[in-house]
Order: sequence, then C-alpha cells, then structure tokens
Amino acid sequence: MKECSVYYESWQYECCGRFFRIGETIKWLVYAVNGLDFPFDIGKVEYYYEAHSSDWQSLLVLEGTVTGLQVTYVKYEPSAENEKLLLPCDGRLLPTESIEHYEQTLNDMEFSGFLVTISDYVVRPARQEEVTFV
Repeated sequence: MKECSVYYESWQYECCGRFFRIGETIKWLVYAVNGLDFPFDIGKVEYYYEAHSSDWQSLLVLEGTVTGLQVTYVKYEPSAENEKLLLPCDGRLLPTESIEHYEQTLNDMEFSGFLVTISDYVVRPARQEEVTFV
C-alpha cells in the first residue's frame, strides 16, 4: 500500500481547518518537505499541510485516504540565553481516530498539530484556481 505522512500544524487547523477522521478521503494543498525539525522523533514526513500560502506554483494537491492519525504535543523550556524565549525540548505522539479527540495541553506539553498518514494517494502540482485563499 502506498503511504505518505503529512504534518498538519495546530495553527492551520485552528484558523480554518475542518473536521476529518480515519477512513475519510481528503484533498489538501501541501508543500513537499524532507522531514521536519522536531524535538523528538516523529518519523518520516513527506508533506506539510498549507492553507495560507499564496505561492500556488510551489503548492501540490494531495488526494488520498486517512489511515493513521496522531496528535503531536511539544514541551517547551526557557532558553539559557533568554528566559522569555521558550524552546522545544521534548514531546509525544498520541494516536486518535479523529481530530475531535485531543486536548490543548497534555501534562506540561502543548498541542502542536497532527501527524496524518495518507494511503492510496496521488499528488500533483496545484493550479492557480485551486488556491482560493489568495
């Protein structure tokens, strides 16, 4: 089975995201990425969900079925150079069935986003008319 991973950042969802769950077919605008910088191992990430960029020439359209969904939580600690600057230092992934089932905070960690596994997917360049938030 052909699979990929998409990171769906919390602010993207909280701004204008919509409900989705395992088993649902999605059609998202994404950027191709070669991993993400996280304070803990979240595995291989090929795409980053993007709902705010006007750079339609760099965006891709990803269509497929959600087959895995994990909530990412990140722990922050003050920087040694500046106590007011918080740096990510640890975190955790928790499986869920839908985006309804997460908490804004978990122990001393903050909700960061979703790691979504997409199966049987196709990806292609976005067309200008598909980028409606410009």
